[in-house]
Amino acid sequence: MVGQKLLSMPANAQAGKCYKQCLRYDSTVVNADPYAAIPPLGWEEVFLRNTEVRQRFEIEAPRFDTVLLKIPVDKVTQMAQLPDEYGLVTEKIKVQEGAYKWVKKLTSKEELRTNTSNCIAVCLVEIPTEYKTIQKLVLKASAHQRRYDNLDSIIFKQTIETKASVKTVIQIPPQYEQVFKKLNPNASYSAWKEFLSCDDCGMNQVREIQEALKKRGYDVGESDNIMGAKTKAACIRFQRDNNLETGNLNIATLRALEFFKDED
Repeated sequence: MVGQKLLSMPANAQAGKCYKQCLRYDSTVVNADPYAAIPPLGWEEVFLRNTEVRQRFEIEAPRFDTVLLKIPVDKVTQMAQLPDEYGLVTEKIKVQEGAYKWVKKLTSKEELRTNTSNCIAVCLVEIPTEYKTIQKLVLKASAHQRRYDNLDSIIFKQTIETKASVKTVIQIPPQYEQVFKKLNPNASYSAWKEFLSCDDCGMNQVREIQEALKKRGYDVGESDNIMGAKTKAACIRFQRDNNLETGNLNIATLRALEFFKDED
């Protein structure tokens, strides 16, 4: 990525949350596809670094076999000397540490902004730790003597390792994704703001927002669970009346609507 321009990501981002930045002045109608392979006129290409450098461990499982040992029994004492006895158990081996990655979110038509293509939305997603289950030898019983009456010898089954486990370290380079930002000499991008991802929305969430606005005297029309023109206009009026940033259904707006309370 030498010479490539990287997207500046939100500071102090938290896993499971989504963030958005949009043009502060957003009146231009954009018909070009911002997700095209080649940046359209008026857009600049930057890169979203999805992941950092990571390590992965490739584990080649060991191999085992069972051998039969003929052990003599002492004629006088009737005792046989048994060797250490081993058995197999399963073990979880970590093959990759848990990490976080940025996922680009497509903007939704059910947002307040009339021109959502001028926004960049990303979510910080957790990559769980990955494990592999393998078998390994453990000592079941130490060497000891045991009495066997009227026997000259015994057959002792022993599990042995015929091939050791092999661990290979693989360096995983950072992963990047193209992102296009709208260039506008009369506008600038806002700071990153936390927003409610549509993936996190409940089935009736827009209806609940409509009801909250109605209780505060804002006309949203019918509570139809659709972020239509009336609902968008009511949201923006509510934001302006409460000195909130307009144009995004962000966490600050939902808190002002008492949609949810801050956790203690």
